[in-house]
Amino acid sequence: MLLHAHGEDVLRVKGLVEVGDKGPVVLNGVQHIIHPPQHLQKWPEGSEPPEDLSL
Repeated sequence: MLLHAHGEDVLRVKGLVEVGDKGPVVLNGVQHIIHPPQHLQKWPEGSEPPEDLSL
């Protein structure tokens, strides 16, 4: 939704998102273009999901 609404104002979006039992998903986008998500088997070493996150 962020890139759909403000794509030309957003330079880059990157992130690891926990989606449940299937493991994390890598998100990567540039302006209004989102690349296909990449599903990982497990979190990369040293980058486990935080207990809580505030934006």
